[in-house]
Amino acid sequence: MREAYRLQKELLQKHLQENQKNLVVFIIYNGNTLPEFENIFEKMGVALQQLLKITSS
Repeated sequence: MREAYRLQKELLQKHLQENQKNLVVFIIYNGNTLPEFENIFEKMGVALQQLLKITSS
């Protein structure tokens, strides 16, 4: 999960810097099985896009 976040966080960080906003992101995975990286990467991208949309308004 950390790798998926690290690879996709730049757009959100740039947006926050331009708008002089701060955001603390805390993500917890509460599952019994280890999901595939591709699935985590996709879902992390969706979550970061939602955070971007929320911080834009």
